[in-house]
Amino acid sequence: MSQTVKVLIFDIDGTIMPQGGPIDPRVGEVFRNIQGLGLRVGPATGKGADYARGLACGIGTIWDFVIAETGAQVLETLSKTPPSFRQHTVVSGGNRDLCVFADKIGLDQIGRTFDFRGCPETYRPELKECIITMFPSGKDIEVTEEWQTYFDGMIDLCQLRLKTQRFKDGCIDILPIEVNKSLGVHTVCKMIGCSVEEVVTAVDGVNDFELLLPGCKAIAVGNAVESIKEEALRHGGIVSEYPCGIGFADGLLQYAKQGVFGNISTSIAEHIMEVFPELK
Repeated sequence: MSQTVKVLIFDIDGTIMPQGGPIDPRVGEVFRNIQGLGLRVGPATGKGADYARGLACGIGTIWDFVIAETGAQVLETLSKTPPSFRQHTVVSGGNRDLCVFADKIGLDQIGRTFDFRGCPETYRPELKECIITMFPSGKDIEVTEEWQTYFDGMIDLCQLRLKTQRFKDGCIDILPIEVNKSLGVHTVCKMIGCSVEEVVTAVDGVNDFELLLPGCKAIAVGNAVESIKEEALRHGGIVSEYPCGIGFADGLLQYAKQGVFGNISTSIAEHIMEVFPELK
């Protein structure tokens, strides 16, 4: 017999909202309802914890935890009134290699430039503790495809234990090779005292493969990349026909109808159908 789901972990951009937002207010209602019923919820994002916390404030809630920086950091909510948190650094051993990488490419975090094959190149930064994140400085997001090739070559040349990840918006992360979202999932399970079999994850992009852990349930939204949809199905998960936030709600509804949330399943299903009548 399957175990009752206690925890919901979800990617943000492209999963609970379109890339860059905003979050559908009805999705906010769903979050407030399921948290009120006792389900523990929080995002797993490549962005910093403050970004995720800000989104939660915008929909009138506080996440129970935040898996940030692709799993390198986990923010545990100790109290919601008043809000208080404990930060867990899951991976810290890659700092030396990140410093070497930054030096090799002449990264100037004040001037927001780096040396790109002998020429200065500008970028937009994002403040993180365990990852270097670089956005294209202009509207041409394709320019970072060449950046990634260059960065990968530098990492190989210097034999650094780092990897790169490039996202739909052109953003590139340079991070320690062992950092991934599954580390954050296991940290949250240990923190809460549950197993991965008691977790539902929601995903859309290639950087979310690490959330499709053996044993956990999964929701792939309708706009998810095909490889993610296939992997979710392989794990026995749900692939919604709807995109982003409504697809996320649809996946929760389908699982609620299966009773995976135990004695709160009916309440979750009824609420989702109330705020998303098109899903009835």
